[in-house]
Amino acid sequence: TEFLKLIFLVKWVNLSQDSMDYFLDIGASSWQKKYVNTAVSLWLIAKTNKKFYPNSFLTKVEALKMAILLFVWDIQTLYSQEIMDVWWSEWFAKYVQYSVENKLLSTTNNYFYPNKNITRYEVIQLLKQLSI
Repeated sequence: TEFLKLIFLVKWVNLSQDSMDYFLDIGASSWQKKYVNTAVSLWLIAKTNKKFYPNSFLTKVEALKMAILLFVWDIQTLYSQEIMDVWWSEWFAKYVQYSVENKLLSTTNNYFYPNKNITRYEVIQLLKQLSI
């Protein structure tokens, strides 16, 4: 949720006034609700899963997808197998490819490590590149 708050502040997004309870683990009075409901309204996250897991770590590809959708939305990229640990058939392949093409997040020896938790440094790097 902290990531959502940060990207909305950087992008100057007006927060949703939606009062729906989309997720069982986000209480009606939680400070997180307006950020999560805004992300749902902007199609950054799906409401089909009944849990949001607000205390879980955020992976690189989860953060990458939300940030790209917020800042760019429609990306056009052709996937090439230059990243060793991302296959074209994975849901996040186009976001990783876009990241590589636009130098949003760095790779190490052609490895992206998609399920690794994103670091604060990587968040800043990502937002800096997207808001240029």
